[in-house]
Amino acid sequence: TLVDDIVEPSIPRIAKENFVNSQLIFSAVRVRKISSDRINIREFDTIYVTDNIFLVNDTKSKPRIEYIDDFIRMLSEIYDYFPEYKGKRLIPVFSSLYISDEILKYISRKKIFVLGMSDETMQILNSELLAA
Repeated sequence: TLVDDIVEPSIPRIAKENFVNSQLIFSAVRVRKISSDRINIREFDTIYVTDNIFLVNDTKSKPRIEYIDDFIRMLSEIYDYFPEYKGKRLIPVFSSLYISDEILKYISRKKIFVLGMSDETMQILNSELLAA
């Protein structure tokens, strides 16, 4: 969950800057939800929903092709868990601290957005100490 905790605070900003700046409807981390048929339970790393978009994020500490394929299979069943968001634009996002070029190319071919670390992710939160 450490990587989830690093990725999750960036999701609202990423959504607003890149997809839409509309009213937030629902946002949650580590959502456990039962399917519409009440048979299966699945956990979702991050769900972020606005008036227009339904963003589903999957975070892995060490991304692998099989994890991406699992995410794609899950996306094919997403509306079994969230039928209320069927009319919204689905934004699939795969996140990790480090994404190799090979993994990035593979995910991009699948039309899935990728979040990774950059030089601006961390910041000093108590900058008042800089003046001391």
